Formats: sequence, structure tokens, C-alpha cells
Amino acid sequence: MSSGSRSAPAVGVDRLQPGDHAFLAFSDDEERWEILSTFTRQGLAREEKVFLLLDVRSSGEAAARVAGSAAAARRAVDDGRLVVSNAPGSTRAEFTGALRALAARPESTLVLDIADLSFLDAYSVNAILRLAAGLTPPRRLEVRCRHIHRRMLHALGGRLIAQLSVVTERL
Repeated sequence: MSSGSRSAPAVGVDRLQPGDHAFLAFSDDEERWEILSTFTRQGLAREEKVFLLLDVRSSGEAAARVAGSAAAARRAVDDGRLVVSNAPGSTRAEFTGALRALAARPESTLVLDIADLSFLDAYSVNAILRLAAGLTPPRRLEVRCRHIHRRMLHALGGRLIAQLSVVTERL
């Protein structure tokens, strides 16, 4: 890790602890399913609850694929140890639509209040940053958010966008 870096070191999937959250990046679809299957099967073998947030059409088919079989998936889902949700795919269009509506407003300062948002993925952060970067001065975007969201906005390039201000003091 370089000096002055504030990011945490990478942790292997096998070293995740209860309460940890993980983000996994994949080079292709085959690698995606291999990693997700390993992660899921290790968690289920340790009697942990595994929650996967995936952009898939069928959460049942995805559960069967990561659990190893339809029967294993059904058992794990029925006893609450495996949850596969495709929520990001259904809410993404709504989120980007809301950002487009915000951008269309005439005010010089647009306010996006996501302080009550509990989950913000990299796609959504990039959508916010694209909105801010696309504003012509003197227009700007003020994002009111939690500290964790502020870190994500800054880590993905928000500090380089002059039209963006991030507010967390009152939160």
C-alpha cells in the first residue's frame, strides 16, 4: 500500500467475518459464477447466511447455480441461509430516471439528498458523478449523504469535479 493511502487492504473471501460486506469484480461471466459459487458454498458450509445482490433475470436459477444444485439452493433458501436478489436491475432505471429529472430542473444548485440511502453501488456513484460533470457552470450538484457515501464519491473521482459539492456535516 502506498504511503498516504487510506484504503483498507484487500481481504480474501475466505477471511470475511460476520457483518463484513464484499464487492467482487470479475473479468468475465465464467469467472463471475466461479467466484460467486465458491463464496456461496463456503458460507453455506459454515452455516452462515449468504446474501447475493445480482443483476440476473431469475434469482431461482442463480441460486441453483451458486449453491451447486436446485435441491441445495431450495434447502438453503427455505431455511433462510441463502438470499439471491435481483433488486439492482429493477431499481437502476428508476434511479437514473430520477437523476435525469433532477438535471432537467432549472435551479443553479441541484440538491440530491441520499442521506437515508443505506446502499449505494459503484454504478449509482458513477451516475451521480456523470450528472455533476455534465453541468455547465455556474450550475452545480450538492449531494447530501452519509460519510461512507462521501468516501465512495471521492474515491471514484468526485474530488476532480468542480461542479460537485458533498455535504455530510449535518448527518
